[in-house]
Amino acid sequence: IGCDSLTVQFTPTGSGDTSWVWDFGNGDTSTLASPPPINYDTAGIYAVQLIVNNSDTITKEIIVRRSPQAYFIYNDSVKLASYTLLFVDQSQLVDTSNYSFFWDFGDGFFADFSIVSHHYSDSGNYFVQFIVSDDFGCSDSIVRLVKVVDKFNVPNVFTPNEDGKNDLFIVESNGETTMFITIYSRFGTVVYKYTGTTIIWDGRTPSGVPVHPGTYYYVIKSIDATSSKEKSGFIYLIR
Repeated sequence: IGCDSLTVQFTPTGSGDTSWVWDFGNGDTSTLASPPPINYDTAGIYAVQLIVNNSDTITKEIIVRRSPQAYFIYNDSVKLASYTLLFVDQSQLVDTSNYSFFWDFGDGFFADFSIVSHHYSDSGNYFVQFIVSDDFGCSDSIVRLVKVVDKFNVPNVFTPNEDGKNDLFIVESNGETTMFITIYSRFGTVVYKYTGTTIIWDGRTPSGVPVHPGTYYYVIKSIDATSSKEKSGFIYLIR
């Protein structure tokens, strides 16, 4: 059994034979006792026949399998700050044979499932290798550059003037990440605090008083099942 292509050296095992007729099943023939190596370049089953001394016949099969074609897709399984990606096998498989899978995520971690969720400890570029193999030893691999980006997106300007445009300061999570935010004035006074999965601030204090236009400083901490992150920066409030 070979994969995709196969080169075979045929040699008769009998002794005292005086003639040989080979039919290699791919259109090639020979009358040599030990013909040159025969190439099988197309997947299939080939019946190889040898006739010796014009009478004795033996037939054996050569099997060339088509290897699977490895491919995978990936997407973010979260929206905020956890660096967790979902990897899904999308290989072209040959038949219903048993297949095995191997992932190298480029950060020192590995997995052996067709669909797997992987958490990266930090953002960055990672070369991910994926290998798919069948029971016959035929395999294929692919390497893709995976960019893990910080989805902790926080707007830096909003205009709570009730004109229906950009009136709210909003930070969203995937619904499973808890966020803790504190917003300070330029004097260090806390003007807003909130804990939840989605932050929505309308530019008012907890008592409902609109804060003055200007620059405010925020600190956001996010916590989910796999990690915690912190981000800070400035918000420009314009009325």
